[in-house]
Amino acid sequence: MTDLVPAHVPTRVGKLPDYPFTSRWFSDSAGTRHYLDEGPRDAPPVLMLHGNPTWSYFWRHLVIGLRERYRCVVPDMAGMGLSSRTAEPFTVGGFQARADRIEALVTHLTVKHQAPERGWTVVVHDWSGPVGLRWASWHAERIARIIVCNTVAFPWPEGHRLYWGLKFIHASALAAWISYRHNLFALGITHQGVTSRMPRQVRAAYLAPYRRRSDRRAIEKFVRAIPRKAGDMGWETLHELGRDLTALRNKPTLLCWGMQDPVFNDQVLDGWMRRLPHAQVRLFPHAGHLLLDDVPHQVTNDVLAFLAVTAASAAGAGAS
Repeated sequence: MTDLVPAHVPTRVGKLPDYPFTSRWFSDSAGTRHYLDEGPRDAPPVLMLHGNPTWSYFWRHLVIGLRERYRCVVPDMAGMGLSSRTAEPFTVGGFQARADRIEALVTHLTVKHQAPERGWTVVVHDWSGPVGLRWASWHAERIARIIVCNTVAFPWPEGHRLYWGLKFIHASALAAWISYRHNLFALGITHQGVTSRMPRQVRAAYLAPYRRRSDRRAIEKFVRAIPRKAGDMGWETLHELGRDLTALRNKPTLLCWGMQDPVFNDQVLDGWMRRLPHAQVRLFPHAGHLLLDDVPHQVTNDVLAFLAVTAASAAGAGAS
């Protein structure tokens, strides 16, 4: 169960299924952010970053599976989840600002909560891929390992087509307004993001931070800002991110991929495999975008095995 949410946070969520964690809060000039910090303080740190429109709840099964042996740090992105809402525009071109938010949290944990400066494993999903891997590439000496789940951090492959639901919101201000008014994008992903029926209580937990209209602004702005072609805001940033990945090419990497994802499809997976050819790859043929809801135990077991096999190299990365 989460602690009671401070007054400045948009929604009180109460009890959530499979979320037996202590909520923590970190404030700076960008507002107040919610995060989890589960596991032994002196254990190797694993930073898990969510996308849109999910929040730290997405990582619940992985946190439960890892927290006995690893320190799991799981923030909610500014303006999303249980973090305070922010006035800053949510544009995909603003990767740097959100990467700076990650750096601020990691610095806070390092200075005040005994987190190590080095030896971090970074886990990304959806649009946390560009944000988290930009931060990781800037601080490659601090990164031990990378785990990539259904995301992109380079220009869309040639011929890639945006999923129809995203396409309508992206292209039409009216569709974006209707989605915002009725919370359709967040609701839709709880249906279309999985291949197995999501339990009602789990769906309600995903939607809990976005009950009020004023709490959902970031969701639609994020979709509207997806760069699709040259000239779009953020297009050049995706090119820069693709180049930035060279700083991470030698890091032990695991690709966990739900093959039924209609957005981050096998074309995108091929792009990752070309850029990170040394990566271990785990494919889940019957899992969708929210692969940790479709196959939570399989993903958790593969992550645990990967972390164990790469422990020696991670220890080396953690040395000062």
